[in-house]
Amino acid sequence: MSVDVSPNLCPNLKARVSLDLGKAGLFYWTQLGGTQTSKSHTSCTDAACYANDTHAAVCHIRSGCSCPLLGPQILDVMRILKEGLFALIAIDNEGDQAKVVVRPYKPGVSFTLISHALGDCLANRAENTLPTCQLKNIRHILCNIHKPEFQSEERNWFWLDTLCIPLSHLGTSITRHSLTKSMKSIAKAAHKTLVLDSDISLLRSSSKPEEMFLRIAYSSWNSRLWTLQEAVFANKLILHLSDQDIELESLKEMCRDSLLNTDTKYPWDVKFPFLILRQYLDSFHANLVRSVSHDIFLREAIEGRTTTEKADKRLVIANLLDIEETELDTCVELVKLLTAQETHIGCHISVLEDPAASNVS
Repeated sequence: MSVDVSPNLCPNLKARVSLDLGKAGLFYWTQLGGTQTSKSHTSCTDAACYANDTHAAVCHIRSGCSCPLLGPQILDVMRILKEGLFALIAIDNEGDQAKVVVRPYKPGVSFTLISHALGDCLANRAENTLPTCQLKNIRHILCNIHKPEFQSEERNWFWLDTLCIPLSHLGTSITRHSLTKSMKSIAKAAHKTLVLDSDISLLRSSSKPEEMFLRIAYSSWNSRLWTLQEAVFANKLILHLSDQDIELESLKEMCRDSLLNTDTKYPWDVKFPFLILRQYLDSFHANLVRSVSHDIFLREAIEGRTTTEKADKRLVIANLLDIEETELDTCVELVKLLTAQETHIGCHISVLEDPAASNVS
């Protein structure tokens, strides 16, 4: 079976797909045109992908669009953060009258966390703004998701790091660490978590299950550590497809049933372990966390995932282990876990236990 590789296919992604799914899976992935091809992979190697480690250029929904950049009054956001809270935003009005409004989060306020990769289209390294067309698109998606729940006049509040974390706060280690540490509680407070990714948005509800798996599993969104944390602590994880918004767990069940008789085994629980990892952390038996089974699942989950800042990696792994960062240095096994994460080659797929049936170690 010959496989023609596009010049813009990431060598690391190719290696991961091959190791995870064998020749048949690699063949299908290349037939799709690969994933993450909108990014430059010139610096990537077989061992690591670096395409998502830098901000993507600010981009509009459609080529040729020149709508203005729009963002919140950043002083309002900073005032809210100074009070020890975090900011939520919403888009008011249509057309040229569109504006971003800000409010502090308080318990009971329903909002959606927008989960995306740094290297995709919802980042801006220069200022806390995005093209108006991008924000209108987010508003439209949120309106569709919330139709059964909200009246048309209600605001759809959301949290998006690009607009809700002042760039000036990322410039110093103290304010940056304080903000990044709060992201776990933000993810847990969100009523819904909406995944916006350039590869996943190419999917349709009628796409083949094989394509569903490959585009999601090897997307930019599924290659980052921060998005892993957001997914694990999500109360309801929703993927935005081109014609539908669907919960990941519903999609997994639908696709997994369709792939039972295929030769290639598609490891849904290994590539999308979010609910299982959350079950460990929510377990009434605290010693299930960091048990042998949990350790295996977490190692598999973080394999191939990266983050731009090394300090962020420590924080995310500590959160997923339900421990303080300082504890990472006191246990040899945890240091090994951090060291192993430096390798970005895909994982060998193993059969993993359900937490409810785990033997507690």
